[in-house]
Amino acid sequence: MSSQKPTAYPVARLLLDLRRQGVQTIQRTSGVALVCPRHVRTLELQSRVQVNALALADLLQGLHVTLHLGIPEDAWWRHLEQVAGTGTKPTAARAAVATVLAGKPMLPDTLDEPPAMIPETEPVAVDVETIGGVASDHRVPLPWVDPSELVCVGFSIANCRFAFPASDRANIQRFLGTSNPKVFHNAIYDLVWLLDAAFEIRGSVHDTLWSRAFENGAGVHGLKVTGTFTYAVHLPEKTPDLAKVLTYCANDARNTLSLFNPTSPWCSHPLYRLYQRMAPRVAAISRTGLPFFRDRVEARYAEAVARVAWLDAALGQIARINWRSADQVAHVLEEALPNRWTPGGQRVVDDAALRECEHPAAAVLLEKREVDKVVGTYLRPFLQRDRVCGLITLNAARTGRTSSRYTNLQNIPRSLRTLFGKAGHDWVKLDFAAAELVVAAVVAECSSLLAWFREGKDPHAETAARIFHKPSLSVTAEERAVGKTLNFSLCYGGTARTIVQRATSYGLAFSLPEAATFRTAWFAAFPEMTAWQAETMRQLEDGEPIRSPFGRMWTIPPHSSHERNMALNAPIQSTASDLLLLAADAIWDVLPGPVVNLVHDEVDVLIPKGTWDEAQWRDIARRMAGVDARFPMRVEVAVGPDWGATVEQFVEGVSV
Repeated sequence: MSSQKPTAYPVARLLLDLRRQGVQTIQRTSGVALVCPRHVRTLELQSRVQVNALALADLLQGLHVTLHLGIPEDAWWRHLEQVAGTGTKPTAARAAVATVLAGKPMLPDTLDEPPAMIPETEPVAVDVETIGGVASDHRVPLPWVDPSELVCVGFSIANCRFAFPASDRANIQRFLGTSNPKVFHNAIYDLVWLLDAAFEIRGSVHDTLWSRAFENGAGVHGLKVTGTFTYAVHLPEKTPDLAKVLTYCANDARNTLSLFNPTSPWCSHPLYRLYQRMAPRVAAISRTGLPFFRDRVEARYAEAVARVAWLDAALGQIARINWRSADQVAHVLEEALPNRWTPGGQRVVDDAALRECEHPAAAVLLEKREVDKVVGTYLRPFLQRDRVCGLITLNAARTGRTSSRYTNLQNIPRSLRTLFGKAGHDWVKLDFAAAELVVAAVVAECSSLLAWFREGKDPHAETAARIFHKPSLSVTAEERAVGKTLNFSLCYGGTARTIVQRATSYGLAFSLPEAATFRTAWFAAFPEMTAWQAETMRQLEDGEPIRSPFGRMWTIPPHSSHERNMALNAPIQSTASDLLLLAADAIWDVLPGPVVNLVHDEVDVLIPKGTWDEAQWRDIARRMAGVDARFPMRVEVAVGPDWGATVEQFVEGVSV
């Protein structure tokens, strides 16, 4: 951003004016958004926002970074007040961080001598420093992204700080191999690197982020801001002096130890204990990655590239424009697009708009975007590696859900799953059926849904039967798809537009009036859902924390539909994720092959060909389904030569 005088730099004052008039900020996963009350939505204000839209978005990104680091929002606003009237560059996030760090004791750029002996109960904090390549759009060194390497490992025990270069394996293993508790800040990342370097980590695993996550749903907090100490930053890629990198790594470990509170009640909570068991396992899955058939990937890549060329030619015949430019696309499609506009006054040409558009170019452009994504996000990166890895992280989402980053293994399209497998092996898929809907039924105490699950009935067909007023055996495939759309849209408080958007994924097309009618019928069929959602909204308005059946908590401001949906989503999504981790933990030691992926409500296992034993897998599925008697889960078990060609063999469940 510019550092010119305020007369040429209006956005800082604009944002302060907006705040004084009652405009609120909303923290979302992708950034900070503004919510403007109706009484201040004047044409003059809208014009100022549109003129300064890009600079405003840039400044709000600074607020997003500040909140992401765990710094109070008021500190950012105070700094903005100070710089807006002087023409100073409004780097509010950095200034707020500096203010926080200024009050902390300083750790020196020196190392202590490693202790000769450690009491068995003394916690050992561990940190790693790495250097390396790019994964997706994130400059994050990872073992499977070349060039990347482990630079050093730092430790802190009591007041002692020390570190060793990665080549000093004997000393690193000496401290990793003790039975002392090992404390990390973002354990999965460090564990992935340590496992990749073939170190053995003994003792219980702790993560300073877990207690914070269980208490308010946030999975990431900056170590420098939340820790007790401040110290000089010597990143490996910016500091040629290894001695400085070692002290920085050791200081990070010391700061990690300052955050560890073994007396916290969360440390004895069942979820914390579960995470301790699963963290090394999940790190091992991340490091190993998904095996794939290279010849299949190469063939699919060639096919996709040829298809892109054909689509480009088809679009070129319609108009000689840059089809990646939203302005040029909007100019060509014009009035055929739905009447939706960006805050900057541009017509919306996203995928949803193209699906509603009747212009002949819309379908071609939509397919081109989809194929481009498959090529750029999946096929081309796959060919650059010997396996497909993602960093599967416990509690990565604010809802508490386990998710995969730097290749989202959980979102790999079904159309690409036949690419994954290993010669001489079969792929076994253990899938919780309708996991989040089961959780929603339990949380809302929805008697009809619970009865269907306990009796082994199809909840989507039963829902369709109620909506269309007919026997469930007479429900058509399309009507069942309507029931499925409603079930997975409305348990989170979705609108009629949400139903329309989700319906497209099932090959359905609803008008908004039709969707509104279906929505009304669904809530009439499940009054307990209506009551639960109303009670959740009351808790939000009263400032009460939202809780999950496993004890997680979220304090969420009721400022927008995003936050309200978050309050409905979090206890359901986190509980489904926790149930899968509990199930994986329950079956881990009896599985006849390695777990290669955890996908939302699915555990994937590789077994040698010819070793499938139905009785053995039925027992495994029963253990999964019965992991928590409150939830009438059913497990679908499928096997096949690759991930995409698995065929269901049976379903196991419990009767409650």
